[in-house]
Amino acid sequence: MNRAGRLHRLGEGIGSGLRRWRALLAVGIFVAAFVGLASDLLIQRYLAFQTSAWDLGNYNQAFYDTLYGHGFFYYTADLPSGNGGQLFTAHFSPILLALLPFYSVAPGPPTLLVLETLAMGLAALPFYVFARGELRSARWATALAAAFLASPVLLGILWYDFHPEAFLPVAVLSALVCYRSAGGNCSSSPGSSRSA
Repeated sequence: MNRAGRLHRLGEGIGSGLRRWRALLAVGIFVAAFVGLASDLLIQRYLAFQTSAWDLGNYNQAFYDTLYGHGFFYYTADLPSGNGGQLFTAHFSPILLALLPFYSVAPGPPTLLVLETLAMGLAALPFYVFARGELRSARWATALAAAFLASPVLLGILWYDFHPEAFLPVAVLSALVCYRSAGGNCSSSPGSSRSA
């Protein structure tokens, strides 16, 4: 191949890479806009006393009590049921342990709402990566990621206060991307293969 042909191929490769990065940047901007707008909406709803004391209040009390030494994820709403006030006996959610350091920075219900919104918004990134791989089109993958963020279902989940299940989409989609990119082998050791 002559020099002009090699330069042309190089230019096409760079152009393709730039389009992918531009699309990923667009998805990042969509995620930031979604998290900012949805968080603001949810915090305004909270400040207007339009949230449910049952879910948001229970989780906030459990986080607060853990942080300030009043019991490990202790809450009082289910005391009559005989669970001893332990949130994990009624709702085993290990993700709450990972959220505790973030909650400690600014304890309160708005922090829980923002963390939940951030997790839902970040799910658009592995969604985009998976769609780009399946469709072989950064443009269509970007459009689908934007549609994902604009989904009424996503907003409906966030609208109903705080739930640990809201952290599942980012985890499941990330695992799917890992599985697909590793050819079905997401083992911890890079050189290992599946045994039959």
